[in-house]
Amino acid sequence: MMRFVLCVLSFVALSSASPSSPSHGSTVAPTPLTPVTSLCKVMDTPDVCQMKKTQCGFITKALSPPGGYIKTYVNCAKEAGVVLGSFFYTSISDAFKSGAPETIVEMTSPDPKVVTGIRRCAMNATGLVFPDMSLDRMAIANILVVTAGGSPLGYAVAAASASCSQPRSYRMADYLSCLKQACIKQLVLPTEPAPSPPAFSSQSPGSSS
Repeated sequence: MMRFVLCVLSFVALSSASPSSPSHGSTVAPTPLTPVTSLCKVMDTPDVCQMKKTQCGFITKALSPPGGYIKTYVNCAKEAGVVLGSFFYTSISDAFKSGAPETIVEMTSPDPKVVTGIRRCAMNATGLVFPDMSLDRMAIANILVVTAGGSPLGYAVAAASASCSQPRSYRMADYLSCLKQACIKQLVLPTEPAPSPPAFSSQSPGSSS
């Protein structure tokens, strides 16, 4: 069954994958930033947030470069000669709390071209791309299933990995956002507890204490 799924995903990837990212030295303006889906949202209750982190957290783990995104961004910034400011380090906690540490790359530099270069470096470090920087979707699907322990949820997200768009300007956060949306759609989220019925007094109407 697993081989069949991965073969299908491989076929889809080979028929649709094409590099759409600009070259590292391109003078084209960076793609405008768009919101990404983190695991937790402001309106989520603590229980809902924890459930999302527990059930869908395997996505970031599976697609993280060795050492994790934060360490990779630091290393890539160093290679690019970028000195990370306090705004980067002070934003790490919030990025992890939201369940999307990959989004912290936007805090590495105010220069969009520099950020794009660091994103490219980090995306390449995952080992899940071909030399032309297009995604190796078969490898991604396989590692998602393995990291999820072969669960139905892992297979559902692996299936979505073939249809999620190739990251533009190497923005891996967009790709992970698509996978997280697929994961969250499969979850049965807990609802708010029903209000307790009013307590009835043992006293008769009109009686006084």
